[in-house]
Amino acid sequence: MLLPIVIIFVILAMGRSAMRAALMGIFAALGLNLLSLIVVYILRKHDQLKYKMSIPLLFEIMVETARMALPVIAACAAAGIISGVFTLTGLGLHVTGAILHFARNMLVPTIVFCNDSQHNTVNGTAHNRKLCYYRHNDGSCSAGF
Repeated sequence: MLLPIVIIFVILAMGRSAMRAALMGIFAALGLNLLSLIVVYILRKHDQLKYKMSIPLLFEIMVETARMALPVIAACAAAGIISGVFTLTGLGLHVTGAILHFARNMLVPTIVFCNDSQHNTVNGTAHNRKLCYYRHNDGSCSAGF
């Protein structure tokens, strides 16, 4: 049953999307299950199976998987919405500008403020560290890419 994981890694290494890799991994797992059932039926050992794959069981597995994935989906969606709002409204740059203002464009206080804000949930998604660390030749810092 390691083949689906190997397939996921190979597809990701080929540069394909994570969704495609996951889909191919699911198909590989279902294909392996189908292949094992065919081998079991050929060997006439199907009455000794503890768990028999059937269409109702497959739907039950899908429903249970969706239920288990909902908290992760909600957390990722919330983080994406917060990050998107900060990016699209320009609030991330304003937070970075405020950090630079309070640090008086000096590098060390800017680093301290940026590292401190990375532990804060809202500010951690608000700005990117490279915005804080942009340093000019004269030694001053400013917001920029």
